[in-house]
Amino acid sequence: MTVDPRGEKAARSVALRGAAVGLLLAGALLGPALANGGVPARGDLPDFFWPMKAYTAERWANLEIPLWNPLSGAGEPWLAQLQSGALYPGDLPFLLGWREGALLGIALHLVLAAGGMAFWLWGLGASRAAALLAGGLYAGGGAFLSLVPVYNNACTAAWLPWLFAGARRIAVGRSRGAGFAVSVAGAFLAGEPAVAAVGSAAAIGMALFAGAEGEAPEARHGPGTIAPRIALALLAGVALAGAALLPFGALLQSSERRARTTREEAVARAVGPSDLADLVSAPRPEATRVESQGRGGYLVTLALGPLPLLLAAGAGAGLPGRRRLLAGLALLAGTGVLLSLGTSGLLVPVLFDTGIFRGIRYPARWFILPHLAIALAAGAGLDGWLWGRFGRAEPEGSAVADGEEARDASARSRVALVALAGGIAVVLLVATLAWFHPDARVSRDQGRTVAGAAAALFGIGALALARGRSDSSRQGAATFVAVLALVPLPWLAGEALASVPASAVFVPPRALAGRATGPEAGRVFAPAGHDRTLALRWKFDRDAAWGEGTVRRAITALAGYTNLFHGIASASSASPIGDPRTERLVGAALAGGDAARILALLNVQQVLSPFPVEARGFRPAGQAEALYLYEVERAFGRAFLPPLSRVATDDEAFEALRSPGFDAGRTALVAPPPEGTRLPRPRPSGSWVVARVLTDGPEGAVLATTASAASLLVLTRTWDPGWIARVDGVPAPVLRAQLALLAVLVPPGEHRVEITYRPVSFRIGLGLSAAGLLGVLALALAGPPGGRGR
Repeated sequence: MTVDPRGEKAARSVALRGAAVGLLLAGALLGPALANGGVPARGDLPDFFWPMKAYTAERWANLEIPLWNPLSGAGEPWLAQLQSGALYPGDLPFLLGWREGALLGIALHLVLAAGGMAFWLWGLGASRAAALLAGGLYAGGGAFLSLVPVYNNACTAAWLPWLFAGARRIAVGRSRGAGFAVSVAGAFLAGEPAVAAVGSAAAIGMALFAGAEGEAPEARHGPGTIAPRIALALLAGVALAGAALLPFGALLQSSERRARTTREEAVARAVGPSDLADLVSAPRPEATRVESQGRGGYLVTLALGPLPLLLAAGAGAGLPGRRRLLAGLALLAGTGVLLSLGTSGLLVPVLFDTGIFRGIRYPARWFILPHLAIALAAGAGLDGWLWGRFGRAEPEGSAVADGEEARDASARSRVALVALAGGIAVVLLVATLAWFHPDARVSRDQGRTVAGAAAALFGIGALALARGRSDSSRQGAATFVAVLALVPLPWLAGEALASVPASAVFVPPRALAGRATGPEAGRVFAPAGHDRTLALRWKFDRDAAWGEGTVRRAITALAGYTNLFHGIASASSASPIGDPRTERLVGAALAGGDAARILALLNVQQVLSPFPVEARGFRPAGQAEALYLYEVERAFGRAFLPPLSRVATDDEAFEALRSPGFDAGRTALVAPPPEGTRLPRPRPSGSWVVARVLTDGPEGAVLATTASAASLLVLTRTWDPGWIARVDGVPAPVLRAQLALLAVLVPPGEHRVEITYRPVSFRIGLGLSAAGLLGVLALALAGPPGGRGR
């Protein structure tokens, strides 16, 4: 196929125009928050993502690679948690400040999503108005906006159109795959690997299945030619993200996330009938702010309006000769719907039981797949309604069509009619659900519903009047209908970006006022930051509706990662990929152990609880904002040297720690050490040991020890395979004590102990990323297959 350079320029121009549509939507959606000093705060944004992104940006601003977070969970891997976005370029706006980063980050991904969808549909031969409509619908529709409260999902979803467009460009010979590789890397680095993996696989599958269907014969290649090209680009993209993906894989394996995720978690908060009704009839904002029957609660709204769905019914006529593509879109949409329905869709339980979906929670997110298909189909349908054929017609320029052309024309008409009938059936089904299902009906917003219906009537009327008229009339109608479909979106679906004053998000707990910050000040244990269920009970006490008050309650209780906003070291962690060893150590306190003594092992000096605590070793220290503050007696500090140590399996250590009489400060329970490593003998009475912390940074510490006998130095920070130790500059084994703590053997006398966090997975990943970058550059410089002239 000969590539017209002007066509490539036009494609880039349409992508930029699509990005501009995304920017306009961002202005409409975020303008009120920007003007009023607010920030979007639905879902996990205020107490999880905004402090997480702020902390990561602060570390980069200090010219530090954020490999480790010492302020949460008694220390935890940070770059390895893809949600932190430590290596994601899309999080650069947070360097300007957390609120500025939040607003700019959301706007950036709306721009990215709209531009990618417009670029994809333009490449399929659509008109400019159709491409821009598809871009706006994808970025501004409820399904995409409802992923913003689970921010990493929205960031990854913004790359999905680019994945499909990039894979297709390889299939039709327009690209070697550099764009696809960058999109793969961007999708993974954005922080939701499940969506990135499924999106990449779906894009590749669509490209191989549809191939160059609908293109000139010269552009058509067999799957045997296309597959190696796509595989090479995929490898380059995955390698480019290797510096984050390899540590993530190591963390996932060590966390036992796949094994620990239950079937109930895998199907929780699925899309319900009231959610589906949002597609044609927007819900009342109040209905999305409380638990409602028929609503899953994970997605705020799926609102899109009836006009885009009616337009999508014309996709068969708007994409003539692309039967495989249409079939692929239908399969993508159907699979996404079944996945998003959780148990009701039957697919997620089957995939969980077979092991494919182990470790993946909250199936509602998969509705982004039908949303993507609907947006593309609506854009194509706009062209179909205005320029397509829904009935039999002879090919132009022929009085009598030959048999092959007639059969082709007949097949295209059948596809168009099937798509039309199917699309209208879906609209009628969802409309029936909205108004006759009792759970769905009570959530409807009459004003928004009437506005959506009016837009649909005016839009269909404009299409009917313009069809059969001059091209200029039809182009004008296309622009009018596109505007009619896009303008209501911020009103219909904007609840997903509802905001509260930034001061309600960045507010320190009054009970901890005046407290020193950093690990050297000791840690706080906040049950609301350790147990999400407890945090939600506290946040929505007495069935309170979401709002500024509920946001403040969560923030002041140090729910999620809010401790990071204020530099407060916490033994609690909101990580969805938690450390099972640390969790088990804390669990020993709940299983009958001495709670104060076990928390003291993590250098917890204060407990901030939404509920009263009645246990030995906790001294009441005040109450503020309905929160109780307790001082923990005899915290161990940042390091201690127990006189006794013995080898114990994790089960043996847990049983000992949960025994009320066990003295964790006297006996260290050490996991089986490397071969040849011997634990020190019990220190005799009259012996002495001293450990002083010289420096204490996020990824390392230096201590000076003085001991009359060989001892075990236990640091009250969590163990991880990435820690390395040196004693007087000589490598020393890093041991694990008390289930979860880092320990180092020190000989008698004065010594200097250095610990550094340098995971092997990150070092190997850096090499992979360098190789991936070279691969992407090679693909970009190589040009399209066949040379620049093709």
